Amino acid sequence: MKDYTNIYTAIFWISLVSILIWLILKALGYINTPPLIELMPFFSAVFGAGAFFQMIRDIKNRVINVESEIKDVKMTVHSLDKRVTVLESKV
Repeated sequence: MKDYTNIYTAIFWISLVSILIWLILKALGYINTPPLIELMPFFSAVFGAGAFFQMIRDIKNRVINVESEIKDVKMTVHSLDKRVTVLESKV
């Protein structure tokens, strides 16, 4: 399973920084734009939210994989414990 967490994190932070830069430039009067371009922060927020939810979903999948691996390890340890008990009784 590929790890896309770094990509999602980068998209999330880039979207936040782009909103911040846009707000600062708009407040200082450097950006005088038509209404279509004024929607840029909303588009950026949508991409940021999408990246955030993808990160959460990816982390959830990782936790599920770790839980299943822990169950496998528990079963292996349990079977090894039985084998050691048999060996101890023979010695």
